[in-house]
Amino acid sequence: MTNERFYDFICFGDEVPGILTIVAAAREYRRRFGYFPRSLVMLKSPAALGLGGHLVRGRLAYLDRSSIPLEIRQRHNLDDFGDPPALYKEFLRRSGVALIALDHARANQVLRQMLSEVRADILSSIEIAAVLKDGPRLSGIRTHRGEIYRGRQFFDSTVNAELAQAAGVPMLKGFETFGLPNSSLSVTLVVETEGLPIHELKAIEAHYLRRMNNPADTEAQRFIQVAASSDPRLIQELRQDLARRDERGQFLTMWQGRDYIDVRSRALLIAYHAFRGTKLSQYESRAIFDNANIAILPNGNLSWNALMFQVNADEAEALARNQAKPTPEMWNELGYVEKWFLSLGFKSIGQGTVCSSHGKCPRRSATPDGGNDVDGGSPKPRSPGHLRLSI
Repeated sequence: MTNERFYDFICFGDEVPGILTIVAAAREYRRRFGYFPRSLVMLKSPAALGLGGHLVRGRLAYLDRSSIPLEIRQRHNLDDFGDPPALYKEFLRRSGVALIALDHARANQVLRQMLSEVRADILSSIEIAAVLKDGPRLSGIRTHRGEIYRGRQFFDSTVNAELAQAAGVPMLKGFETFGLPNSSLSVTLVVETEGLPIHELKAIEAHYLRRMNNPADTEAQRFIQVAASSDPRLIQELRQDLARRDERGQFLTMWQGRDYIDVRSRALLIAYHAFRGTKLSQYESRAIFDNANIAILPNGNLSWNALMFQVNADEAEALARNQAKPTPEMWNELGYVEKWFLSLGFKSIGQGTVCSSHGKCPRRSATPDGGNDVDGGSPKPRSPGHLRLSI
């Protein structure tokens, strides 16, 4: 007998916009009809590793938030980031975000609580075996375990529109709109560091900046030569960047906000690539340590969004379908980054976690931190890092 269940709303994928969408839909449904709908969030990764896609499992702590010009803010009495949707502001508030930095553990807890409040179920460690249709309309999903989940409305919250693709929705490859079907944005591997105070990190950068701006410092000039692979145009570009100063005549060192750091010079990039022995060119080296966006986490750790990898459209799609697990080439590069961070004085280095699916048969059970987990819960394995598809 077929194991078949019915839901009003089904969200495939657990990126934060999708979870907030199903929460908003369920709240509106209750406002109109007086009771909550049957809602389900389905994801490929084990739910025990966290809900919230790249922000949670990928530990992408530095949130991309658009700053509003001062004149417009004053005219309309807006905050630094304008007036985002109320539900997103609720998520940030409940997650304890001051300005930029998102703690992945707290975000996971808050998203589970929000789903629990609207009585949504969670089904994890699943793959789409097939989609079911009533004519042209999507009506259900059959999983690799043989269960069928039917729904009235479906939301695709994957980075590669995986449910839409399975349903036969035409999708342009890469930047095909611009005539570049095999081109793609880079992917990044988020790294978390511990044990080096921020003032010491700033001092290291300032030290590199002074030395690299001193033509008589032959070792520092050799760093630039190595990072540029003796390319005269790149050497000139790097030296011009290093020489930039602010309105007070000071070198452009790190800018520290309340819960974030923006790296404005290429001194650290040059130092890493000199250590690594590779050219600071994404297209030639396939991997670069870029100007970092650094989130300052509540426990004092630093989350670095800096390690970028060049991929084509096929590689980006393969990464997304494989739960964003790094390739051996990416793990190799991360090993160099770890050695370099340790040489600077950091005590430990970590990254987001993912793992392969577990083929557990579903059963309904309450999860400790909210949300109804219909796959019985998954063990909490330790496993490799998580890639974020850049946007």
